Amino acid sequence: MRGGTRTTPIRLASSEEAQLIVAEAELASGNVGAAVGIINQLHARVGLPAFSSQDAEQVKQQLIAERRAELFFEGQHLADYRRLELPFVPAPGSSYYGVPAVTYGSSRCFPLPVSERANNPNIP
Repeated sequence: MRGGTRTTPIRLASSEEAQLIVAEAELASGNVGAAVGIINQLHARVGLPAFSSQDAEQVKQQLIAERRAELFFEGQHLADYRRLELPFVPAPGSSYYGVPAVTYGSSRCFPLPVSERANNPNIP
């Protein structure tokens, strides 16, 4: 197997993700300064410039961007779209790479596999 074996451990969670969850909770409770402090700790870890804002909406947008960057290879952004009700970009109905017959959809979930539909009589 490329990059590992069947016994190679995989990361289920990280301290960075945990810190982003804490920052989001701090922001939700109105503690904007604590959320900004956590963002800056994560920035300092990789040498990024400090983030400074006391506007809750700006901090929320920064947290979304931090999650997008930090969890890029972990496939968690769809969960953020669902949980935070983020707008899709490009918008649903937009042409897919200029092909008029194919458009972006508005589904916020993974499609069920054909085998699940075939084996479950409760799914129409």
